[in-house]
Amino acid sequence: MQRPRIATIALPAYNERETLDQVVRELIDTVGDMDADIEVLIVDDGSTDGTSEIADDLAAEFDLVTVTHLGDNRGFSGAMTASIAAARHDIVVIAPADGQADFRDVTRMLAAATEHDLVFAYRTERYDSFRRKLSSI
Repeated sequence: MQRPRIATIALPAYNERETLDQVVRELIDTVGDMDADIEVLIVDDGSTDGTSEIADDLAAEFDLVTVTHLGDNRGFSGAMTASIAAARHDIVVIAPADGQADFRDVTRMLAAATEHDLVFAYRTERYDSFRRKLSSI
């Protein structure tokens, strides 16, 4: 199976100050060795907690990281729409910026994209007990 040559991995982020830096670094570690032109796109969805500054710092540090700032919070569907509109590449993977994803799945999705027009993934387990507790409140 041939890997895609170009892809955008979009991370919609709203008030993710606590997780964004680690998540982006983990993603770069995971896809950094791929033989592909990868863009990591952080879409700041009107954050008010310092997420914007962290995103800008990551873009300054890593050439493959770009940032789009939405002036106001548009919610997850609005951030997804903005992710697709801002993506530089035709293949777009939208992943959570809050640490809930195992980015090894992204490499499998990109490999599957060479043979399919649309690839979906769903989570069978959550990786973060803190977020699960917040979701149950």
